[in-house]
Amino acid sequence: MGKVISGMSVSLDGYIAGPGDDLSRLHRWLFEGSDEANALLGEFVEGLGSVVMGKRMYTVAEKLGAFEDDSFTPPHFVVTHETPATVAPNGPPFTFVDGVEAAITQAKAAAGDKNTVVMGGANLFQQCLNAGLLDEVQVQLIPVVLGGGIRWLENLTPGIEFEKIKVTEIPGATFIDYRVTK
Repeated sequence: MGKVISGMSVSLDGYIAGPGDDLSRLHRWLFEGSDEANALLGEFVEGLGSVVMGKRMYTVAEKLGAFEDDSFTPPHFVVTHETPATVAPNGPPFTFVDGVEAAITQAKAAAGDKNTVVMGGANLFQQCLNAGLLDEVQVQLIPVVLGGGIRWLENLTPGIEFEKIKVTEIPGATFIDYRVTK
């Protein structure tokens, strides 16, 4: 069975989105498309079996047109208490699930031997980490100070521990992969 992994691009001052949900400075490494970034992205997509995301991230991504490209098609499980009236028409298959544990369970079953990725949403990440649902955390540390926005590491249960697995440097980002140990 695959792992449950969460990955976040994080500013040096601990934000995963700038003011007004601005992601441009945090994801520059991705959109500039260096050979190193493309190789890491290819490796990531190759192991991907399903995605879990929060309702807020779904809404932001839909507004940005992120689901218009149908090349990223693993099943997506959106944690929400209410299903939206309309669903992104050209994206991956979406399942709207009430509760983070139920979403992870369904996503793992859909992923089979591949990984389930918890993508986007500080609150969702915090819930998963606090509930012991994450196997690994992948941090893309971005050398920028945003000074405001959405904080990544808040509302966490004290005592959670990590073991460094690897560090990879590419232009514009340092990737640090951790195993959740406690």
